[in-house]
Amino acid sequence: MKQFVARLLYIIFIVSVPLFSEQFPDLVQEFNSGLVLTRPVEASRPFDVTGKGAAIIGLEDWVSEVWVYPLNIVSNFKLSFKLGSGPGTQRFTGSELASTITVRPEATIFTFKHEKFTVTMTLFAPVSQPAAFIVLSADSREPLSIEATFSGELSLMWPGVRGDVAVRFDAADSAFVLTDARSRFFGMIGVQGAAACTLWQKPTQKRTYGSFSFDATGPRFDKQDMVIVFTGSVRGDSARVLNLCSDLRKGIESEYKKAAFHYNAYLVKTMQVTTPDRLLNDAFSWAKIRICKGFAEHPYLGAGLVAGFRPSTADPKGRANRPGFPWYFGRDGLWTTFALIGSGDFSGAREELSFLRKYQRADGKIMHELSQAVPFVNWAADYPYFHASADASPLYCVALDEYYRASNDKVFLKSMWQSAKNAYEYTEGMDTDSNGFIENTSGGHGWVEDGRLMPVHEETYLQGVWIQASKAMARLGAEMKEKKFSEHCARKAAQSAQSFERILWVDSLSQYGFGTCRAGENFATVDMNVAVDSAYVKKDLTVMPAVSMWWGIPSLSRGTCMAGKLASAQIASDWGARITGSGNPAYDPMSYHNGSVWPLFTGWASVACYRYGRPDAGYEFLRDNAQATFDDALGAHPELYSGDIYKSMIRGCHGQVWSSAMVTLPFIRGMLGLAWDIPNSAFTLAPQLPPEWDSCAFRNIAAGADTLGIVIKREPGVLVITVVRQAGEKKLMVTCAPIFPADAGMIAVTIDGKDALFKAETLAIGVVCTIETTVIGRSQIAIQYRPGTDIYAPFVPAIAGEKSKRLRILSVTRDKEKTVCLVEGLRGSSYMFEARSERPLSYMSGGSIISREGSVYQIMVDIPMEGGEQYATRETVLYFEK
Repeated sequence: MKQFVARLLYIIFIVSVPLFSEQFPDLVQEFNSGLVLTRPVEASRPFDVTGKGAAIIGLEDWVSEVWVYPLNIVSNFKLSFKLGSGPGTQRFTGSELASTITVRPEATIFTFKHEKFTVTMTLFAPVSQPAAFIVLSADSREPLSIEATFSGELSLMWPGVRGDVAVRFDAADSAFVLTDARSRFFGMIGVQGAAACTLWQKPTQKRTYGSFSFDATGPRFDKQDMVIVFTGSVRGDSARVLNLCSDLRKGIESEYKKAAFHYNAYLVKTMQVTTPDRLLNDAFSWAKIRICKGFAEHPYLGAGLVAGFRPSTADPKGRANRPGFPWYFGRDGLWTTFALIGSGDFSGAREELSFLRKYQRADGKIMHELSQAVPFVNWAADYPYFHASADASPLYCVALDEYYRASNDKVFLKSMWQSAKNAYEYTEGMDTDSNGFIENTSGGHGWVEDGRLMPVHEETYLQGVWIQASKAMARLGAEMKEKKFSEHCARKAAQSAQSFERILWVDSLSQYGFGTCRAGENFATVDMNVAVDSAYVKKDLTVMPAVSMWWGIPSLSRGTCMAGKLASAQIASDWGARITGSGNPAYDPMSYHNGSVWPLFTGWASVACYRYGRPDAGYEFLRDNAQATFDDALGAHPELYSGDIYKSMIRGCHGQVWSSAMVTLPFIRGMLGLAWDIPNSAFTLAPQLPPEWDSCAFRNIAAGADTLGIVIKREPGVLVITVVRQAGEKKLMVTCAPIFPADAGMIAVTIDGKDALFKAETLAIGVVCTIETTVIGRSQIAIQYRPGTDIYAPFVPAIAGEKSKRLRILSVTRDKEKTVCLVEGLRGSSYMFEARSERPLSYMSGGSIISREGSVYQIMVDIPMEGGEQYATRETVLYFEK
């Protein structure tokens, strides 16, 4: 025959070389970072293994791609097994035998089980090397062969393309070698010890496929492993790639140990939390790891934070070289930088800010997207994304200010100052009518990039970021002794804050709107404006006002009203916050910008609720994000979910870096209420613990060159907060301002056993008890108080594939005689919630007292069946004995 369905080019090469003195699984057990998650394999679940220079991405029953940045080296990497020999030989696919997945920060391990053999596959990427490893270990006494197949790629990340690629097997180096037609790009798959190394092509495809196998039969492999090394380069240096592959084979144990030690050290040196909720503690640690692993180093572009990871097979437009968003984004990196600062990773924050400065436009605008295909595509000229967003520039100013206030790093501030001024001046220029609002129409998309909420002229989200940027630059200007500039920024902040309240508050709905439209052209998409006939405020209920609430911009009275809206079933699902209310005609639960739930929004809503008197809702949002750690890709946090059912959307990244940031930040800025002003030797703590917690501890809180520890203990009528200087000798003024329910009363405060002054204020958010003390080594603050009334619903995790069911607490009003609760639930349903009060309950209306244990009352409320909406409200009133 002149043609074959598949042309086979057989290259047979058999080598038997001992690789290790002990099996790799033993090394994994001996050297590890301490964190581990494991469960049965779920074939549809995605996973990734990443380092700064490489990534392995796939679904749990196969590896869809291996990247050595910015190249996809192989795709469709799959295992199969051949047991026995002769006529009785049995064959199994990896998917058939995939049993468990175990995820550690330094590696992911798959176990394949058969009654006659067990194989483990350990995948890991070195911390910094442009390489990735797959290590196979087998336990079988019968003849066993492990076969791997793959598709050779050597393609650039989107929007780069795959050119002509030649693949050959180099027997001398035991490696498959991939080269492009111009000898610029090289990839290598080292398979030392493999047999039957084969290549073939399909006539209809410009792609070469390969396979190889390992004889995994004991006793020869009882204490040996089968190692596959992936590496590559875009610098045209094939000799370097070959040498690196050889060095990595020899140094695999060292590289693995480095990775384990690196992630363990990161967990230890950054902020640590210990609460009564172990899952919450673990989620915090995993979130730190995912942020740490969000840095990617490109051979030409440098190192910075990428956005997220997803198998290319899940790309909604079918692009085979787009594994999610593993390239550089301005606003993604900046929102994540807040988490780096809060957890004490100052070096990571500096790295990200420096990276963004490197790609700042000449007019001061901070970049939006930078593909890893640069410099092989004309990114700036041929694509509209490089500087498409309006929010990255003001966020850059805010992040530099927060970095400086937490680190007291004046040297870095000076190096960044002109860049920050340029970004601020660019942003200020987006206010073309001098009304105090910066404009999407002149600067690009603020948050929403397209969809039914469009068009918009001045987005509410964007104004919150702008106001905070002006405040930030006023502070930094004062530090840099630029008085006129500082005063100018302060005036801008005040003007914009007034405009925010005057223009965006919709009094008839008791909420802030989505933004404004002007008569004429308004922003609609990155490359299109839409004209409207007259100016108006877009009144849509969205999560966007939570960003201004994050920084305390709205008034307390309006902010508390908005917090109730965020806590409602319109915005809150059982797995997080929707972008827009489910009752909005624009709502679409599957739409990226019109109804889906993002952990990012959930983090915003959590901090906003903590800041404006709704710690119960803030905690629930925090727990929603934390739960994702264990429910989807293990240890990771997805980009978005459906707005109607608890299921992450396949079009989104399974591991989105800023989603991980929104596990740590609600802890740090919400529940603990931490705020830094280290240049002025000041630090603030405003805790709002869940009522059912009696203690918690936080270590390694970075404060400039100092490190703090905080322990909080609660007994009936007494709250004890201990602040310990773990490192540092200079005096530190600590402001402690815990927030209590509005019907609580402050009695006395002692500091280290001595009576102390305090200030108690009853505000819209509750009773704030403020104490100031100078901490040199250790200080213990004891607050004696008359407990108020806590209302909360015990957290119930969402169930995969199901709709929202939880009770929602919309508002709680307290006075001396009663507590009034407005709750919301599914029609025809009954719910339990708890009231915690030292005051005896006399009776209640709108519900019934089911039981009492000490000061905790179990309350049942029935939601009426009548009406058209899925959720309905019910008022319950608790009356206390006089």
